[in-house]
Amino acid sequence: MRKTLLIISLLFIFNSCDNSESFDAIITNCTAMDLKIHFVSNTVLSDLSSNTEVLSIKPGTSKIYERIGANEGIGLARLTTLTEFDSIYLTNISNKVLKIYKEGTIGRNIYNIDKYWTMNEPSKYYYKYTYEIMDEDIE
Repeated sequence: MRKTLLIISLLFIFNSCDNSESFDAIITNCTAMDLKIHFVSNTVLSDLSSNTEVLSIKPGTSKIYERIGANEGIGLARLTTLTEFDSIYLTNISNKVLKIYKEGTIGRNIYNIDKYWTMNEPSKYYYKYTYEIMDEDIE
């Protein structure tokens, strides 16, 4: 009887688990220059180092930004917003600001996930979101 109860309990536990979904947020540098992307929580233009996470990307390469989707796990793990960041800056390797993205800015904007990010589903429960930094982003 105990074995039967244990088996039924284990089956119940495994069947009630939600499939974990995950995604990668990939940023590709399609320009000819080395870039840095500064994900800023509190904008202080004179000091990009405070409250900032930096992702360096060489020309023609891609990087997965790990912090986006840090809350993934059980349930619907999808890239839906970047509002945890006050702004996102593109700079060159000398930290010269080339582009400032803010939520609601008109035109090509990294915050506009539905329009400027591509999404595909390479396998069930796994999604890839890709944003390509183009020359128009740094002009």
